[in-house]
Amino acid sequence: MYFLNIILILALVLGGCKGTLDDLQPSGNDQRAEEVQTTNNQTPVYDFSILDQNGQSRNLAQELGAGRPLVLYFTMWCPICNAHTDHLLTQTIPKYSGPKYFLVDYISGSASAALRSRQENGYESAAFELLVDQNNQAINAFSATMGTTVVLSANGELLFNEDLKDGVKLEAVLAKL
Repeated sequence: MYFLNIILILALVLGGCKGTLDDLQPSGNDQRAEEVQTTNNQTPVYDFSILDQNGQSRNLAQELGAGRPLVLYFTMWCPICNAHTDHLLTQTIPKYSGPKYFLVDYISGSASAALRSRQENGYESAAFELLVDQNNQAINAFSATMGTTVVLSANGELLFNEDLKDGVKLEAVLAKL
């Protein structure tokens, strides 16, 4: 009886909390606002600098200027992120070698900590470059969180921005490049 009373009290408390039932039937639509700056021809401008794992400043607009599409994967080095990274390394990169691949570490806080995380997670010689988003510029530019995968065309057009799931949608976008 005591256990039943606890459950009843918890149900009443949670039922009175505003918003607890709001997302029980999510739409599946991306509700994030588009916040990127655009030029006159409506091509997004990603003109900000971000550190790489060696502490060197890298400008995303310059990376795009090299004429290659970019793939950015936002990682926290958690088991889910590592599973996604493994999928990118074993399934995606071998099939679609045209883009330049970056892991974006937004959790470590410094180049040395990000490099240590890369090494500790077994990606020391992996086929991607590591960027360190110390000031959350990339997170803010792409409204990204853990697992967000972004594909930018060689001219800077945003082609894909969503959480990596099974890689099917990502590979469909990469196949069209």
